[in-house]
Amino acid sequence: MSRLTHAELFDATRFDGLDEDHNKAIKTFQSVLDNGKTTLAEYHLEGGSAAVLSRQQSWLIDQILVQSWHRFFPVHGSIDTKHPAPSLIAAGGYGRRELNLESDIDLLLLLPDRIQKSQLGTIESFIESFIRFCWDIGLKVGHSIGKISECVKFASKDLTVITNIMETRLIEGDQSLFEKLQSKLRAKRVWPADEYFKSKLQEQQARHLHFGDTAYNLEPNLKESPGGLRDLHMISWIANRYFGTSDFAELVEHDFLTDQEYQALIKGRNFLWTLRNGLHLLANRCEDRLLFDYQRDLAKQLGYKQQENHLAVEQMMKRYYRTVKELQLLNELLLQHFQEVLLHIKKPQTQKPRPRKINSRFNCVGNFLETSHAAVFEQQPNAILELFYLMQQHPKLIGIRASTIRQLRSNLQIIDSDYRKDPANQATFLNIFKYQKGLTNALRRMNAYGVLGAFFPEFGKVVGQMQHDLFHIFTVDAHSLFVVGNIRRLMLDKYKEEFPILTTILNQLNRRERLYLAALCHDIGKGSGSDHSVAGEKIALALCNRLDLSEYDAQLVAWLVRNHLIMSWTAQREDTSASRVIDRFAEIVGDQEHLDNLYLLTVADIRGTSHKVWNEWKGQLLFNLYTATSRRLRSGISGAQAIRQRIGDRKRAIRKLVGKSITEAALTQVWAQLDQEYFLRNGPETCAWHAQQIENARLLDLPLVATRYRPGIKARQILVVAPESDNLLPQSTAAVDKLGLSILDARIHKTKSGLALLVFVTVNQDEIAQTKKSLDFQTEEIRKFLLSPPAHYTPLSKNLPRAFKQFKVPTAVAFSDNQELGHTTMEIIAQDRPGLLYHVSIALLECKVRLISAKVSTVGEKAEDTFFIIDRDGKPVSSHEQRACLEKSLKNYLN
Repeated sequence: MSRLTHAELFDATRFDGLDEDHNKAIKTFQSVLDNGKTTLAEYHLEGGSAAVLSRQQSWLIDQILVQSWHRFFPVHGSIDTKHPAPSLIAAGGYGRRELNLESDIDLLLLLPDRIQKSQLGTIESFIESFIRFCWDIGLKVGHSIGKISECVKFASKDLTVITNIMETRLIEGDQSLFEKLQSKLRAKRVWPADEYFKSKLQEQQARHLHFGDTAYNLEPNLKESPGGLRDLHMISWIANRYFGTSDFAELVEHDFLTDQEYQALIKGRNFLWTLRNGLHLLANRCEDRLLFDYQRDLAKQLGYKQQENHLAVEQMMKRYYRTVKELQLLNELLLQHFQEVLLHIKKPQTQKPRPRKINSRFNCVGNFLETSHAAVFEQQPNAILELFYLMQQHPKLIGIRASTIRQLRSNLQIIDSDYRKDPANQATFLNIFKYQKGLTNALRRMNAYGVLGAFFPEFGKVVGQMQHDLFHIFTVDAHSLFVVGNIRRLMLDKYKEEFPILTTILNQLNRRERLYLAALCHDIGKGSGSDHSVAGEKIALALCNRLDLSEYDAQLVAWLVRNHLIMSWTAQREDTSASRVIDRFAEIVGDQEHLDNLYLLTVADIRGTSHKVWNEWKGQLLFNLYTATSRRLRSGISGAQAIRQRIGDRKRAIRKLVGKSITEAALTQVWAQLDQEYFLRNGPETCAWHAQQIENARLLDLPLVATRYRPGIKARQILVVAPESDNLLPQSTAAVDKLGLSILDARIHKTKSGLALLVFVTVNQDEIAQTKKSLDFQTEEIRKFLLSPPAHYTPLSKNLPRAFKQFKVPTAVAFSDNQELGHTTMEIIAQDRPGLLYHVSIALLECKVRLISAKVSTVGEKAEDTFFIIDRDGKPVSSHEQRACLEKSLKNYLN
């Protein structure tokens, strides 16, 4: 890679003798600017230094601006003999000489103090012409104009203004005037350092909150997200206000930065600059959002190669996440250090907090924990883990002193193999999980400071690891800690109404530390290249043995890790109305203790994956599986006897629910039309509602349509009763789709009198506002559609979200026979799209196959749906011809 020189970037001779021809001048300037930008882009693509590129880009813009400036202000210091020229000043990132390839350029046009009102119109006209010229040649400039007094006035009132113009440098103009501005802005009445710090800290907190207060966004903003460039700017702004410098190197001289921290800041900043330059090239504009649209191309541009177990884009994003994690920590550390100096410096000695002894190793200063002396960790290494245990035991402590965090980070190398084998350290680590209070915060701090990955190296390997899809929105480490937090949340009084049943189960659980350890380890095997549940089981078992758990407890934790997906899979993908499915699941869990732990872990895992993944319907499916399995474990009854008992229990519950609204004779008459599968597939409350609708209907009312909203699952239930017909399912799903509803669950039951009951569970984007009027409207619209169905129906057209378009999901169809249950399971993976079930119903009709029920599940960009089907003789679809027909039709419709 060649060295980048000024001569390559800018040819000043191109401007020699350039006449007043405006169009010719624009073309010349454009050509020089384009040549410089192309040279910089090539330097970046060859792997050049981002720091060098930033300085050279700023230098190039300086030269272009000076040449442009001289076209409008040719006389030194003036437009002409009567009109003094303003000074041209770089501000913001340009003022710091921190420009990326398509960065905006902030300018301040500083007017001389001596300027008269009569002169102002002419000068402003020249400035407008200059700015217009800059835009014409391709410079994206933003500018402000004012005298020193005006600049100081606005800066005194506006945090953004003072931040922008305190990082300025003179490009062309009056040096003494520029220095006077700098002096005025440093006056004590203009944003004292402590007030400036408080305001900027509030601004940062609001910015972080806007981005979910996490650095682990799927499509992060390189500038504004936590750990991004703004967090680095924050450090430089505070330093500038306090020390008068934005140079990180000078902070080392002031003992506000260690050399190690300085190196980490520069390395992280340069990596973010490299990403930003690449992003600017791909977008051909100033783009700070690391969108899916660019991620794969950016990884390729930066030379990442696909490895056996990791995509190139995953490797790039892992480095990004690890970088911003480190930068966010340094931001927190240094701002706390500033806070301790700036906010306490004015306090008299009597008001400053005095250390209170906790033990021989630690003190409490205010609400912060600190070591009793600088060599605590070197002399007593056990104190590293003890620190986090103490934070749990003293809930009034809100943080750790910056000096202590530095001592901790500089001694991480102490945590080696011998340290991990030390029984005292193992006991402390386990006690953190046993104590439970403050567990989530303790683990997050341990992860942020690098202690968790050092003591548990397998966890360190997944820090920053992501999966390139829309389902997993957090890195493995962040997700795992969210899962621990979700379980711990169930124990807190203020959240006890969220999941009261789960809270009750957790409160009754023995040795909850086992569940927390399983939550920490459940995804630890990701990136291993093998089944992550199997790999994770081995890692979890090794950790538990290292922590000296009993053999039973260690095996329980390992079992939970191995089986952490099975309950979700069974509830959402299998026919849980079948006794044999419950029997098989009960055999897997074995006893109530395993079932309770698995249920808690499953809910916490789903809720920790994405705020869009969990919904009340999934919660209901899991609860149904839990209760059915719990009943099976208690009774010990399986097979036909269990089915009879379950149906008997259900009918008794239905009778109680309908009360006197239906006579016993009428209820018996309705039930006589239905087979046992109906009672197994529908809960008592749903069956009672069906009975009331059917009993109150007349033959002339067919097709009968009823709709109701279920607040408990935040979804609608739709009942359709009509004469059995091959076209009934396609027509019903089309009617539902026309209303803009998404189907989560579908079931079909036949009566002995030739009717069919179709039962749908549906949702849309506005499940909160449900009125009787809207439900009556939907009911009538579905009935109208069924009475006069169109000859052809085209599902509603909806634009896919932008991110979905970056993840193409080819349709895949798989079949498996279940002779015991008497049906075939058909699994479809496809791109999520409107009207999916309608298209499936058309394919079933074409291939002469009937649907028993369907479970619909959307996983990020994918629809992963399960259909239980039979042929027209009521047998499993075993025919190769029929399966081939289905696969061909489905791929035709869904691709």
